[in-house]
Amino acid sequence: MKPYVFAEYDVGRFVADLPRIAEVYREYGVVIFPRLLESDENYRKYLSDLHSLFDDLMARKLDRRVADLEIGEKLTLLASLQPALGKIITALGTQHNKFFSFNKVKYSSYIEQFLLAVWGKDALLATPQAGDTLHFFPPGETFHRYNLPPHQDYQYLMQSPRQATMYFGISQYHDGVGACGYGKSHTNWAYLPPTRIGTVRSRCTSGTRS
Repeated sequence: MKPYVFAEYDVGRFVADLPRIAEVYREYGVVIFPRLLESDENYRKYLSDLHSLFDDLMARKLDRRVADLEIGEKLTLLASLQPALGKIITALGTQHNKFFSFNKVKYSSYIEQFLLAVWGKDALLATPQAGDTLHFFPPGETFHRYNLPPHQDYQYLMQSPRQATMYFGISQYHDGVGACGYGKSHTNWAYLPPTRIGTVRSRCTSGTRS
């Protein structure tokens, strides 16, 4: 297992191990915690809000609820039932987050503790304008243009070079699909082998200056 992958962590263990996590992050520019957010009540509420949104939209086309489907399957079904609506949802995904429940994850105490562990307790934390986004990728070539090329967020967002980006997949993981993270690419483009992060995803970015 790669040194920046921390398996079987919940929020409590994450906080307890912050000194080591921050050290690894400073070296590699990335730390990965499979299923970490499942232990966060606010994250589970965020997923519930997304499911409710899709359920309500699809109820207009179906005579039944589709609560038994995971969110990636719901997006696929919605795009097939009403392609125009699927396209609108996908386009809106690149806009600033509007979910209150998501902001409670982004501004949670354990995320703040992580950032302060990396940049120091006196760091002034700030969030970039429109820095957090929700990306939906329905199947098919129509939505291929929403895929992003390899990039560093500093140059991509044109904001502080001292920033951390959090990606998390919200649909079921499928091998070979999703975002890739490249260890140490925060300091150079000499790529290490990529690590797959997830499929349908949310992203939030936090910056700091001290």
